[in-house]
Amino acid sequence: MVDWMRNQSGPSLAAHSKNNESLILQWLPSRAAVDDVDDVANLTYRIQRLTVGIDDDWLGHDDVMWLSRQRVRINGLRPYVTYKV
Repeated sequence: MVDWMRNQSGPSLAAHSKNNESLILQWLPSRAAVDDVDDVANLTYRIQRLTVGIDDDWLGHDDVMWLSRQRVRINGLRPYVTYKV
């Protein structure tokens, strides 16, 4: 499992998924197929947000919907806010 995680790249923006309020991130498998790893369902990704000049620390962004094991829709996006996974 650890080796599989080391071989994974960060998420990418799904084609044509970005609008003013949401976007879809996807994790593409690299050397190992996701279906070959039994523990992948137990991985946790945390979406965080920071309003530059206002927030002192990163806050959780909970307005997300998992579309599959590899795709997540992030809703409620706002201008002047930075997001990270």
